[in-house]
Amino acid sequence: MISQTTKGPCLLIVDDDDSVREVFRCILQNEYRIIEASGVDEALSIIDRERPDLVTLDIRMPEKNGLEGLRLIRERSEDLPVVMITAFGSIDTACEAMRLGASDFLEKPCGYDQLRGTVRKHLEKPKHFHSPDSSTANVAGGRERQFDRDPTSLLGKASMAFAHDLTNPLQVLDILTRSSIQLLPSGDELLPGNVEVLRDKLKRIELVASWCSNLSHQWASLAGAHASREFGNGPHKAEEIVEQALDLTRPYAEIKRVVLLKGHLASYALLKGDLLQIQRALVNLITNAIQASSTQGREVRVSLDCDSSSVKFIVTDNGSGIPPARLADFMRNDPFDRTNGGPHGLGLFIVDWILKNHGGKLQLFSQHGVGTTAELILPLTC
Repeated sequence: MISQTTKGPCLLIVDDDDSVREVFRCILQNEYRIIEASGVDEALSIIDRERPDLVTLDIRMPEKNGLEGLRLIRERSEDLPVVMITAFGSIDTACEAMRLGASDFLEKPCGYDQLRGTVRKHLEKPKHFHSPDSSTANVAGGRERQFDRDPTSLLGKASMAFAHDLTNPLQVLDILTRSSIQLLPSGDELLPGNVEVLRDKLKRIELVASWCSNLSHQWASLAGAHASREFGNGPHKAEEIVEQALDLTRPYAEIKRVVLLKGHLASYALLKGDLLQIQRALVNLITNAIQASSTQGREVRVSLDCDSSSVKFIVTDNGSGIPPARLADFMRNDPFDRTNGGPHGLGLFIVDWILKNHGGKLQLFSQHGVGTTAELILPLTC
């Protein structure tokens, strides 16, 4: 939980992606007191304690999804304004949200003025919100999940994931650019106090732009490899793959203020396969770990081990971990169902696809409240 200001109405921003919370905070913090939550359970605790004046609630989150969160909020209060946020807009989803008592519904990326206007509208209007429709109260397995399961082509699904993953950094770029422009003087000279602030914002713009380029490159490499199906080159030094993957993910780690650490690296490990694709698989495991790492002392450690038959890339975060009951859901072959805590977006989609073409496997080990370790295991060359 992060409180940014102490004046004005209190807004609770609920999203498992901290870059989205950062964007909303940048847009709204000058007018409102901002509190953040990364999941439904944390949000409910904050609502009981802080009594916010409005909630923005992401629909797609692990553990409990936003629709289930909305139902639980409405059990506490029928008139608390709740604005639902999603990057996967659909008529069915919007209808479910409104039937459950949502005050409004916005799609990512939310425009600067659109978000401010929606918040202002619901804070100013009389509180006469409707109660949830009892016929739709049980939504954990409803239309939201059905939407995820609609059959599409492999690259069609990947396109959806790519669009989702690209949305958040583009929003951050938009807000950073707007706020940087506001620092520029109307005359010829920049105010001394704004020089360092502007320099920091421009550095962050550079990092986010680098990350957008990285996502685009991932998509292009996936599509190209899908067309060519060439996986026979090598052998490659596994240690060099680790170094390259760390270089690629450093911009994102800096954005998220996460420290990337190198553990033990077996320098003699060699493996065959498509170098770019293996590198991408490791990049996306590191990216997921950065996303999941703890808000206190954020660290992600990457190690390399091998035995007589395989090379093992090991990525460990110090996040909240995955409850044992959810670990099986995380490993099932459905990379787009985040409503049950399953794999996220393009990252694990690429990992799963590359492993199938290289005869490898992915193992996850997690301790709730401590963190998660992902092991990417590929056949050893020599």
